[in-house]
Amino acid sequence: MEKEGFWYKEGRLFNLGARKPIHFICDYPVQFGFTREYVEELYSAYNEKIPQEARAREELIKQAADKHWIRICHYSRPRDYWAIQFDRYQERLPDLVALVTFLISQQYMCGPDELVLTCYRDNQSREYPHTQGESAKFLANNANETIGAVIELGDFTGMQDSRQPFCPAIGRQESLYLVSVTCRC
Repeated sequence: MEKEGFWYKEGRLFNLGARKPIHFICDYPVQFGFTREYVEELYSAYNEKIPQEARAREELIKQAADKHWIRICHYSRPRDYWAIQFDRYQERLPDLVALVTFLISQQYMCGPDELVLTCYRDNQSREYPHTQGESAKFLANNANETIGAVIELGDFTGMQDSRQPFCPAIGRQESLYLVSVTCRC
């Protein structure tokens, strides 16, 4: 069960709360480089309903990762862990260090939390299980990594077209706020 989720790109962290990340792609496809029509056609090709969590969802998340989006989810059941999904490990490492640093500093994540990094394109996925040092070990292993500055933005819905949300399951306009990520290494 997802406890909380985020999307991240180029220094901007989108806090989704308990909403599913696929809803964000469906509501704001242009931000991910998609059109509403493309999302509809992909779901139709898999004979799935929008925003069903199945094959079309998985393909959209991988395609978003190819466009440098990083998906972050905190799962609480059946086990408690953080999952971070992205395209290529070495290219995203500065972002990953900034993200984990921020999540710990803002008390979303704790140093002992289990961390699963899933890399879609270069098979360099890593796990930091609860018994082996966890997310704090990931930061310690990458302490010399240079990370970029991140700016704070305002209400995300003002940056996008103002049409009603695309996902029928949502059925209402919601505000999403960007969170400033400041690394405190």
